[in-house]
Amino acid sequence: MNQTKQQEDDVKKQLIEQMDKEKLEAQNRRDDKNASVHTDRDHMLGYKIFLGIWNTAVFAIGWYLFFNYKIFEYYSRPGYLVVVCLFVIAYINLVAFYHAFDFRNKSKSKLIFTNSISILTVDLLIYLGGCLFNAGYIDVKPGIIIAAIQVAVTWIVVLTAKKRADLNV
Repeated sequence: MNQTKQQEDDVKKQLIEQMDKEKLEAQNRRDDKNASVHTDRDHMLGYKIFLGIWNTAVFAIGWYLFFNYKIFEYYSRPGYLVVVCLFVIAYINLVAFYHAFDFRNKSKSKLIFTNSISILTVDLLIYLGGCLFNAGYIDVKPGIIIAAIQVAVTWIVVLTAKKRADLNV
């Protein structure tokens, strides 16, 4: 009787040790998965921040070089700052509206389309606002070049981010 009690205790002890080991392994797997998800999110955040800064910088430089002094004769600096702030606000809102940075859940074609539409719409709206403020048309060729540069680099970054998101799934 004493021996069976000892065997039962040994079996219980082994089961408890095995359960503890399985719990520890499961926790390690969860930790590894969470670490990779956070790392992946950090990389995706880096792509988003880069695209926001890149598109804003290209627009700001292009606007300053080609349009600012044609439109704002007296208030060039405040007008420039207002236009750049309007670009940032409109761009952030359109990107959020179209979910243009949803690299995990959208196809490449949808990502390219939504990012292109976001950039081109904001550039066009700012251009039309400049035309209205100027009370006449302004040369559109620099704006087309600015938009083409923005879209080309955005396509490259979006494709790179999508490839990375697909690899880490």
